[in-house]
Amino acid sequence: MNTTLPPSRDLPPGRHTEIRGELLAAVTPRQTRRWLAPIAVGATALVVVGLAVWFMPSGSGGGITPATQPTTTDPVATAPQAAPGMKFPDLTQEQVSAIEHGCVASAGLTEKVTLRQLLTDQAGRLAVLYGAKDVLDCELDGPAMPYNSGFSNVRQFVPPVSVDSNTGSAGGDLEGGKPEYAGRPGTNTVIGRISPLVARVTFTRGQDTVEAVLETNSSAETRTYVARIVHPANWEVPENQPPAVVRAYDKNGTLLGEITQ
Repeated sequence: MNTTLPPSRDLPPGRHTEIRGELLAAVTPRQTRRWLAPIAVGATALVVVGLAVWFMPSGSGGGITPATQPTTTDPVATAPQAAPGMKFPDLTQEQVSAIEHGCVASAGLTEKVTLRQLLTDQAGRLAVLYGAKDVLDCELDGPAMPYNSGFSNVRQFVPPVSVDSNTGSAGGDLEGGKPEYAGRPGTNTVIGRISPLVARVTFTRGQDTVEAVLETNSSAETRTYVARIVHPANWEVPENQPPAVVRAYDKNGTLLGEITQ
C-alpha cells in the first residue's frame, strides 16, 4: 500500500477569501432588520405612521384566530422581483433605468431597486420602486429636482395584503413654504403588496377613499399596489389625522383582509 501523500497544491486565486466567507456565514447568527418609520422627503413633508392591525373575516364572520393566522414570511424572500417582460409603454428602457438610478440616489441608498409602478394623478408622477430591503416612493419632475424620493423598509408580508409605506405630505401653499412648491397639492400615500387572490384594494383616511392601482404584468409571488389621496395646495397634515385603512377584496367583492395604521 502506498502511504506517500500527494504533493501539496496552491488553492485557486480567490478561494481563500471564499472559504473565509463561508466559515463566517456559518458561525454568524442571522440578524433581523428592524423596521424603521417611512421617510417622506421634501420641504413640507411629514410622515404619518402607525401600528398595523390584521383582520380577515372567516366564513362565519369572525376574525382570524392565532391557530389559523397565516405564517409571517421573510420580507427579503417575498419582496417583489422584476417580472420578465414587464413594460411601461410610455417609457424607454433608458428612461426606466434613469428613474431607478435617480430615485435610489435621491433616497441616499445603494441597493438595486426595480421600477414596479408609475402613478400619474393631479399631484404629478409617482414612481414605486422595490429593492430587497426598501420600498421607494419617488416623485418625478418636481419643481426643485427631477427625482425626490423617500423610502421605507420592506415589512414582513402576511397574506393577503401588506402596507410597506404610509406617508403624508402637506400642500405647497402653506405659510412659510418654499416658493417653488407653491400650488403643489398635499397628499396621503400608501404602498404595499398583495397576494394573487386580491383583485381590488381601497385606501381610506377619514372621509376620503380612493381605489389603489394594482401592478399588472407581473409573475412575482406578490404584486404591488399604490394609492394616493390628493388634497388642496393649502392642506396641512392634521396633528391627529384619522388612521389609514387599507382593504383588500377578491374578484367577487369579498373582503379578504384589512389593515389599519
